Amino acid sequence: MEHEREVNDKLIELAQREQIKLIAANDSHYVRKSDAEAHEILLCINQQKKMNEPHMQFEGSNYHFMSDIEM
Repeated sequence: MEHEREVNDKLIELAQREQIKLIAANDSHYVRKSDAEAHEILLCINQQKKMNEPHMQFEGSNYHFMSDIEM
């Protein structure tokens, strides 16, 4: 995201000033990377669309809960 770097820098500064520990996390919508297709199917069901019809999709496939190595 465009302002992510700026916001992250401010969060780090705030955490240091307030002596708060930080953790790295990502935008998680499902547990395993292999669940991406099932997630898209659920989005289609929610939108009452078929997979071959235009529907809201998440860009990329990195919306799974990432390990520390992936982060």
